[in-house]
Amino acid sequence: MARQEYIVATLYSDPNCPFCYAIGERLLTLGVERQVEWRGVQHAPHLPIPRDERNARLNAAIGREVLLVGQLAPEVPIRILSGKPNTGPAIRAIAAALHIDPALGHVFKRRLYRSLWQSDADISDERVLATCARGLGLSGLTIRPEINALVAQWQQDWEEVGVNSVPMLVRRDGEVLSGLAATEQLAGFLGLHQIRKTETVVS
Repeated sequence: MARQEYIVATLYSDPNCPFCYAIGERLLTLGVERQVEWRGVQHAPHLPIPRDERNARLNAAIGREVLLVGQLAPEVPIRILSGKPNTGPAIRAIAAALHIDPALGHVFKRRLYRSLWQSDADISDERVLATCARGLGLSGLTIRPEINALVAQWQQDWEEVGVNSVPMLVRRDGEVLSGLAATEQLAGFLGLHQIRKTETVVS
């Protein structure tokens, strides 16, 4: 029987947010990725599919965000994107993968974030999602009605908190931490007695 993970907090995260990507990498480094329940939300659901690579204003904003992440989290590899993708398809695919196999679902999630922020892949493209899923033995991910309902509930729950930002961590006692927190602050918020380095993990 699979070991039940003890959930210490919920993370509301949008894959096309570089701060969300960075905080996910920090949670992995702290060894608590699977003790934090990931919930994908869209802070820019209007973005087109496929992504628009000619939006100069948006691309300039991406560049500023990536530069800031580089300053706040220099340990996290990141690159400037050709455009910011709509993340609805990726969020639904991750939710489906987590439902099928939580351990593989976390790996799939991590690979999609890294495909975007390290390789500039358009994760709104169903072919990109399918290729990543097949590489983990998750081919044929089906987005059933209950997955759509779950993702819609995540979005509603995030909006009801009222902070309206990502990343956002909500601890079991209701306390909220938003933005890209420093590793030490993140560890303290999650109640870790000491910062733990993970051993080798599937990347």
